[in-house]
Amino acid sequence: MTMFRIARAAARRPLLPLVAAALLAAVTGTASAAPRVWFGPSVPLQHGQYRIQGADDFSDLFKADAPWQDTASRIQVFKLYGTYILQTPDDQLSAIFKFLGRRHIALAVEFGPLTPGDDKCGTGVEGFSGGEAQGATLARKVKSLGGEIAFVAMDEPLWFGGIADGSKACKWSAREIAENANATVKGVHSVFPQAVFGDIEPLRRIDGDLIGRYAEWIDAWKEATGAPLGFFHADVLWGRGGDAMLKEFAAMLQQKGVPFGIIYNGDSTETSDATWTDAARRRYEAYEADNPPPADAVFQSWNPYPKQLLPDTQPGTFTNLLRGYSRGVARFASVEPGGAVSGRLEDGQGRPIAGATVALQAKGGSGGQLEQSVEGTVPRNAAKMMIAWRANTECGGCSGDADVLVRPPRF
Repeated sequence: MTMFRIARAAARRPLLPLVAAALLAAVTGTASAAPRVWFGPSVPLQHGQYRIQGADDFSDLFKADAPWQDTASRIQVFKLYGTYILQTPDDQLSAIFKFLGRRHIALAVEFGPLTPGDDKCGTGVEGFSGGEAQGATLARKVKSLGGEIAFVAMDEPLWFGGIADGSKACKWSAREIAENANATVKGVHSVFPQAVFGDIEPLRRIDGDLIGRYAEWIDAWKEATGAPLGFFHADVLWGRGGDAMLKEFAAMLQQKGVPFGIIYNGDSTETSDATWTDAARRRYEAYEADNPPPADAVFQSWNPYPKQLLPDTQPGTFTNLLRGYSRGVARFASVEPGGAVSGRLEDGQGRPIAGATVALQAKGGSGGQLEQSVEGTVPRNAAKMMIAWRANTECGGCSGDADVLVRPPRF
């Protein structure tokens, strides 16, 4: 199927022409469900012997006049770590919960749901910070400060409980892991009975069928707890096989009826806010250009960057990354040779944008990219060439943002 990717357009605003109109097409069709957007910035945290500084302006997010009000209105879920909640003073947590409540943003808590085995396997291992008492303690603190846990995102229980190697590895079966984690479910549900439990697991190359292991885990969880997983988020090892598995992973989850999510992030090796957010942006654009968006789009960092979360109008900040994603993606569903172009144009909430005019000028191209070709003779002794792109110049005084990717010209 041929797919043209058009520049991202502001919500409820017509897509503006980037080049002189060569093809006009009415954009028709119905809107699909928009992703549920999760926001999980890096927080100040002491975890064992490791200390995480967190974003420099994390506390500023929750001020009444914080410069991300429009973007905040497009976030459905805000994620905190269980360890952060247990370590943070009551007044700071209360301010966060009040902010989320006023804006009707659901609270998600991430932590490891497992408890070490009788032989001490799992001691000090990621994913092993749960238990019925721990879950209840965490939930009671949230409730006492006016918060409500809507989602629990389990920190890779299958991976660390059954797949990962190491001297403390338990190597449990999927059923054993689910039964162990169910104690944490009971603890949280004793305070918040409606809290939805979902999972985060890595996508990476291993010896064996990782997707098959995850399918088995989904069945084991339902059998042990009596409820299906509420969501399953992929912690993708980008460039190390994880991104190549996303389509198969999404198809398996669809077959199982479990909502699929992707953590869009940068790498721990990034050296600035700009490189981290650029990497995350490239990843969601690359995936969603050729695939339906996930049910959950999770923007989360546990890395040193981004250090600056605000304002959402400044390129390189974390909220600016969210602002760009929430504008929505315009797509043509199909192009028939010599026929009409049809598709849909929608904002970040999945609502169709009506009355839009789309202008395209294309020749050749593959993989969803547009190419413009110009033929002629290069003048003798020419050493340089100048190429110009015009935006918002042939549409009668229109204005708006235009995201343009320019590749090196070829002769």
